[in-house]
Amino acid sequence: MPKIEYITGMDIGSRQITTVVGKFDASNNSLEIIAANRTHCEGIKGGLVLDIDKTSEAVRRALESIEEQIKIPGGIIDVHVAVRGHHIQGVQDSKKIGITRTEKEITSEDVESLMQSCRSSQVSDDKEIMIIVPLDYIIDNQAGVPNPVGMEGKVLAVDVYVVTGLTAQNNNVCKSIAKAEYGHEPLTYGLLGLGKVALLPEEIDMGILLVDLGGETTEIAIYHNGGIRFTKQLDAGYCSDMISNDIAYCLRCSRTEAKRLKEEYGVASESSLDDGDTEVEFASVDHREKRKVTKRALMELIKPRLEEIFEEIKKEVALSSMMNDIPHGVVLTGGGSKLKGIEKVAEEVLEVPHARPGSILSVGGNEDIIMDPAYFTAIGLLKFVIDDSEQLRSTERTKNNKADIFSIISGAFEKLFNKF
Repeated sequence: MPKIEYITGMDIGSRQITTVVGKFDASNNSLEIIAANRTHCEGIKGGLVLDIDKTSEAVRRALESIEEQIKIPGGIIDVHVAVRGHHIQGVQDSKKIGITRTEKEITSEDVESLMQSCRSSQVSDDKEIMIIVPLDYIIDNQAGVPNPVGMEGKVLAVDVYVVTGLTAQNNNVCKSIAKAEYGHEPLTYGLLGLGKVALLPEEIDMGILLVDLGGETTEIAIYHNGGIRFTKQLDAGYCSDMISNDIAYCLRCSRTEAKRLKEEYGVASESSLDDGDTEVEFASVDHREKRKVTKRALMELIKPRLEEIFEEIKKEVALSSMMNDIPHGVVLTGGGSKLKGIEKVAEEVLEVPHARPGSILSVGGNEDIIMDPAYFTAIGLLKFVIDDSEQLRSTERTKNNKADIFSIISGAFEKLFNKF
């Protein structure tokens, strides 16, 4: 990477495409978010592309709008893309290789050979391996090795988290971007980047549940022992838009009006309701008359559905057999997490000691962007890409440093023999 690089991330979400641009400074490994937008898209639902033409048009509008906001040298060329959906699945796996050379020092080629064996894992014909995340390297049964290059051992093993997705669905995303006349990097699972920016290292190490509550999707991830261990997308009925649907049905208003009421006046719990008798105005479904509802009545529509969502999350965590692996509780992200008092509901239903709202912890830039949970996945994607590239550069530096040492030694011997 050059010293300063502009990188673009795109989150294919719930009837919208979220785009962010960051300025990465390689000299101090810092990322600054400088622009972002959210573009409505009727071509996607729950992260899945249903209409390539409509999705392509939304991608084009999103990227052209960004290019108008900021003048990126050369314009946007390649986009990093975060995807989601029921077709994406993650599973833990492990592989090992023997170091059969007389010289037992582990090289970057050994690590690459090990990772290649992970990439060779069998998946069904309609699926593809999207990304493999190394969780832990083990040398001669000694776990906890962050970088095995340069160490000695007879057997090198790795624990990984393998993410797969439907090839056809991923191809639909790629075709939509190509039709908009932009390039893209390999697709990434959005939850992987989200953990990079929303969680503390101690939480990732000790154990935490991450909940991304979106409009049409709710995704959960469990981090433990320094890495991601479990991911799951809930069924379609357990998402933030269902709360809006309940409000629209009970108050006989449009979904757009219901969503406005939820976002502007909605609270999730009694303890967060300080003016419950205050009435707020809304338009009827045909917009012919104005009606009123108290904030307390609105809360009583929101809370039951929210409790149902967290009950489903609790069930999935229990099925993963990892309920005891989240001592730090839960971190809430996504547009649906902005409901006031949602943390209290999460603690009560999930029976965890602590729930907190997610926040961007390791990225700077425009505060209006980095403080908005709707942008967290796209920002996390950029952080994930940078950290992954930094790991590759670190491996290359290790390899090159060794080559330099051997060159110095070889040169010294050559000079010595030239004297005779």
